[in-house]
Amino acid sequence: MRVLVGHNHYQWAGGEDAVVKTESRLLEEFGHQVQVFETDNTFINATGFQRVQAAKDIFWSKTSYQRLRDVLGIFKPDVAHFHNIYFSLTPSVYDACRDEGVAVVQSLHNFRMLCANALFFRDGHVCEDCLDKSPWEGIIHRCYKHSVLASSTVTAMTSFHRWRKIWKNKVDMYITATEFTRGKYIQSGLPGDRIAIKPNVFCPLGDFVKPSGEFVLYVGRLSHEKGAQRLLEAWGHLPEIPLKVVGDGPLGQQLKTLAASKGLKHIEFLGVCDEARYWQHMQRAKFLVIPSGCYENFPRIAVEAYAFGLPILASRLGSLIEIIEEGRSGFLFDSLDPMDLASRARTMWGMDLNQMSARARDIFETQYSPAVNIRQLLAVYEKARTNFAKGWKA
Repeated sequence: MRVLVGHNHYQWAGGEDAVVKTESRLLEEFGHQVQVFETDNTFINATGFQRVQAAKDIFWSKTSYQRLRDVLGIFKPDVAHFHNIYFSLTPSVYDACRDEGVAVVQSLHNFRMLCANALFFRDGHVCEDCLDKSPWEGIIHRCYKHSVLASSTVTAMTSFHRWRKIWKNKVDMYITATEFTRGKYIQSGLPGDRIAIKPNVFCPLGDFVKPSGEFVLYVGRLSHEKGAQRLLEAWGHLPEIPLKVVGDGPLGQQLKTLAASKGLKHIEFLGVCDEARYWQHMQRAKFLVIPSGCYENFPRIAVEAYAFGLPILASRLGSLIEIIEEGRSGFLFDSLDPMDLASRARTMWGMDLNQMSARARDIFETQYSPAVNIRQLLAVYEKARTNFAKGWKA
């Protein structure tokens, strides 16, 4: 099969960017031809007239439309699979595919179509006002970049495409990684029969090595919605448990300064690691902690942890409830309570986690392995091609 993979890179690289790279590699390893069509959001930093032009182009980009048509005309894919299309690609890429006769698949890695900041998160807590009340709530609360203007632009953009029925008429299949996320999109009005569940994929290199259990590990963006501050607060009560923090983000320097001022020498900030060092940390950890305060679609790090046989301590929130088998592959804690996080972490640190580790690895092999994932992905592509042949009219 010939597959075009489209992605708009984020300013802060994260799990979604890794998923794009891994899925593309997976397709190639199983004998399929892949053409990656990429862009980024550097235009966001433009000023003056260029910024005004950029704001207009996020609704529908003539440049992306023409560039993609040129690529499609040469590559002639069977299906085009898009991940993030905001803010440079835009739904103009769907029109390019329609005009070139190519079926469209769209992965839903977050809630951008439903929420101004794509997270259902504001003021430190989960918020679904844009879904339950009106998308204009995102403007009232300045949910995107804490700006009325920026929030208005993003909300107008998604509302405009909803009014044009782009989401119903121009996409042949959607992919979410969990039933939780699928449910939110069905609640918003997307047709459930066009939303498939396919978890994120991770392709480990080398043989499985049982983790050695020397410390607790956090991997991810250091930001409010990821629960980074709550993690630091909890570990202030756990001087006996070493914590290694891999990653960076908008709160990176603030958290390092805070940890130093409180004398939290058992917390080590490692920054962004290369793949070799990252794998070493995974193999040496006892368990992984995911303290998210927002709904996670399916953090790729969870798949990676299971691949390394790492149990997970995670927030009792959103899809994490689906991913963690409580008492078998990990534990859950109250996402708003750092003391509950500390208590659960202390319990897990004191446990023999061999059985949980074995269960984590078994979950990976039976549910999330590359062989399982590629079958699911190709099934979605075939369904998209069938749907495209039928045509849509909402």
